[in-house]
Amino acid sequence: MSYISTYSAARIGIATGQGYPSINLIIYGLIRLILVKPVVSYYSYIMVEQFLGLIVAFYAGWVFFKGSKKSALIFAVILRTSTYVMYNDFGRADIGEAWALIFVPLALIGYYLIVARKEYIKGTLILSLGLSLEIYSHILTVVITILFLFIVYILHLLSDRKNIIVEIKALIMSAILFILESLIILIPLIDLLREHMGLLQAHYCGIITIIHH
Repeated sequence: MSYISTYSAARIGIATGQGYPSINLIIYGLIRLILVKPVVSYYSYIMVEQFLGLIVAFYAGWVFFKGSKKSALIFAVILRTSTYVMYNDFGRADIGEAWALIFVPLALIGYYLIVARKEYIKGTLILSLGLSLEIYSHILTVVITILFLFIVYILHLLSDRKNIIVEIKALIMSAILFILESLIILIPLIDLLREHMGLLQAHYCGIITIIHH
């Protein structure tokens, strides 16, 4: 584990892992059962991640470049060998974020299909799938993706409002599907936030009571 991860874990404790749902670790567990050795298992796990990332990036590029396999391949290789992706894998060893990044192109291409290609059903399904697969590994990544898409859509509306009703319906349906697909992550997260809010409220009430006395 990288220095920054051990530093955070030592000082923040369990809160460090709250943004990292461990669904992706099932794959590592299966690999570990077969290969046994932890180091070999980890690098094999990274290889699986990169292979899956290449497939998703290739598909996104294939859709965006309208069936051009050469352009899609170049896009996939450049994306998956980029400095940030490689640093996540080997420098920071940030497994959660690394796996979430695999599915960012899927979410983006789903949005692209809805807004640019007017393929509403296909775009809705792909957008919701991409976001839900992101949240299974890293909550912050999906939050950033949603904020980015929201800003991009607002900018899009400044120049084109012809299909706004159909687009918003598709985006709302994507949001509903995303929530349904992510309940296994969202329900525990909401319970955790409610618990922390309750503790925080009790803490402040205690402070106010002491001040009044």
